[in-house]
Amino acid sequence: MNTNTGGADCRTQRDQLLMYYKEGHKSISRTSALSKLGIANLPEIVRQLRVRGIPIRSEKVEKVGRNGKKVTFTKYVYEAET
Repeated sequence: MNTNTGGADCRTQRDQLLMYYKEGHKSISRTSALSKLGIANLPEIVRQLRVRGIPIRSEKVEKVGRNGKKVTFTKYVYEAET
């Protein structure tokens, strides 16, 4: 049963991501989006925002993982007007 009656908890994932950026966060990765915002398919949400004219660029990042091996992932950088 859905007991949600509206308010801030009814924001779409697009709204949540845009608010996250506008709160001062410059970028986000898929793992951060899932843990912080509950967004499982970040690339799709970013695509939808781009279609609406929101300036977000993709940036490949390489790091050494916990197992000592190189990992590559994408972070999505909000390019807010300054």
